Amino acid sequence: MLKKNYLNFFLFPSFLLGFCFFNSNFSRSETNIVKTYFEAKYPIPLKSKDDFLLIGLEPYLGNYKKQLILKSPGLITLKDSSGIIHKSSNIKIIWLDVPIENSFNVKRKVAGPFSSFESARQFQLNLQKIEIDSFIARPKDWEVWIPINQTVPNQKEFNVFAKKISYLSSPYLVNRKKVIKLSGPINFEAKSGLAWKDGIYNGVFLLKRDSYGSWTFIEKIQMPRYLEGVVPHEIGSNSPSNALAAQTILARTWAIANQSRFKIDGYHLCDSVQCQVYKRKYPPSTSIKSAIKQTKGIVIKWRGEPINAVYHATNGGVSASIAEAWEVDPQPYLLTKLDGNSKWRKSHQVPLLTPQKVQNILMDNDGAYGKNHYLFRWNKNITEEELKSYFQLAQKDIKFPVKIKIEERGKSGRVVKLKIISLIDKKILILEKGEIRKILKKLPSTLFIIKNSSPKNWEFYGGGFGHGVGMSQAGAIEMAENGWSVNQILNHYYPGTEIDSLP
Repeated sequence: MLKKNYLNFFLFPSFLLGFCFFNSNFSRSETNIVKTYFEAKYPIPLKSKDDFLLIGLEPYLGNYKKQLILKSPGLITLKDSSGIIHKSSNIKIIWLDVPIENSFNVKRKVAGPFSSFESARQFQLNLQKIEIDSFIARPKDWEVWIPINQTVPNQKEFNVFAKKISYLSSPYLVNRKKVIKLSGPINFEAKSGLAWKDGIYNGVFLLKRDSYGSWTFIEKIQMPRYLEGVVPHEIGSNSPSNALAAQTILARTWAIANQSRFKIDGYHLCDSVQCQVYKRKYPPSTSIKSAIKQTKGIVIKWRGEPINAVYHATNGGVSASIAEAWEVDPQPYLLTKLDGNSKWRKSHQVPLLTPQKVQNILMDNDGAYGKNHYLFRWNKNITEEELKSYFQLAQKDIKFPVKIKIEERGKSGRVVKLKIISLIDKKILILEKGEIRKILKKLPSTLFIIKNSSPKNWEFYGGGFGHGVGMSQAGAIEMAENGWSVNQILNHYYPGTEIDSLP
């Protein structure tokens, strides 16, 4: 069903598409306009428990991905900003490059890539101290963008991005054998739910241009519905009730504290591990609904503001400080400490700065919290071929064979500086903190020793899964099984913080 408005769209027979767009004599005028990025309307800040979250489900449409297919058990209603209305249970949208009347230039200074949003944010905060405006973006990896006309210190840290824009990637609805040009933002409603990534999503949906000139498919949803898709995938629906409640409070706090992560692209958060994993794969269980209802609006605060509520699967028996994981300022509630009972704390002592101390803790688990996790202790082999592929993917230029050396550890024993030395030209590559796991994808954590090494194979023995900062989910599960309350679990992992409610 299609409401026709011939003033706002036009139809093309499919066989004419190539002629109309790729052999166009469309007249364009040159301008001196310079933009830092494509402007997207910022999302409304989250202030109360009833506000809506915008979750990016599919970014980069029109650039890397040229089509979007939406399906529903019922009808999907599409409405674009020019007045087009289309209803169907199966909607297909494609992208075509369309010439624009007034071309313009996109220019900016770029710092990065950074291994994480946290490291990019710290870089941005350092720029703010010297009154330099900047923006965090993720065209592929995390970057910090600065207007081209701003003077910056340490020019070598920045590259210049410059591109002339004469064409824009625009969405077209494929309706039988015709295509209809759409104007964004585009709204979708699916009262019977939208079949997406092996699940059924029930929010209102948007399609809008982002800061790269591509488009993002977005779900608009309230916090309780968002948490239904986060908590079971982060800690598991079968976890004890107090562990589920603790995880729910953390997920809500993290979302509020990190709502500006994709601000430049017009939405709050993504659905991947770059944010919190969000999926609507199964209907929420009674235990998940109960945890969300029980903790409605509750967050953790430090000095009146939501904390950086980071968490992970298991810490291997010792929590890391936030500065061991990312290039950020220390936080007084995210410090290095042994994570276990009194016997565990008596058996070991931080800081774990020597290989022997790290080995001692890795050879033990008696009394550590979260020891039942399958990656509490692990053994991984990385071959030369695997290492080459990791470096090639990360665009790191180093000749093989190489030697791997642990250069520096943090107080929790985690490797914060790993040295890769080429045995041919002696070139040195240094991997630091979060970059280590980002590049050496096979390593579950940076709490490890190198047991055996050769130019062709390296054996790593370690503990934990994740960055090790904040709450250990495996630890929280064990605590809840032993009768710990929600407050006791959170106070253990975030000492000195307070539990409070949103308005």
